[in-house]
Amino acid sequence: MEPQAAFLNDLIQLVNQFALFAPVKISRLPVSPGISVEINSGRVSELYYDRSAIHELPLLWLCKHPDQLTAYNTLIAIGNRLSSLSSYSDGESYQWLGLEVTNEAEFVTKQEDGQYIYSMIAVAKIYF
Repeated sequence: MEPQAAFLNDLIQLVNQFALFAPVKISRLPVSPGISVEINSGRVSELYYDRSAIHELPLLWLCKHPDQLTAYNTLIAIGNRLSSLSSYSDGESYQWLGLEVTNEAEFVTKQEDGQYIYSMIAVAKIYF
């Protein structure tokens, strides 16, 4: 598995230990309440002579729930916990350097079925 995909897999396993109302999925939001994450267009921020690099991976987090405060609070909790970790665990093929929430949780829409959708963007930095 490539380092970016391995990182995303490890990140989801970590966040799923946060005891949220639903597990995080790599996909579109489900019809029922849920949480999803996907990597958007990343970039190499530092390239070294040995061809190793620091990669910045923007993560789009989405949360859907019939209770507006739950949807909002879920994303805030994820962002706060990930950005305030005292250390970041490394994977087999990468080193996790950090994560910064660049767009706090914000309202996206209220669906016809009464569910609220919120989004958040965080940028993770990994080295490999």
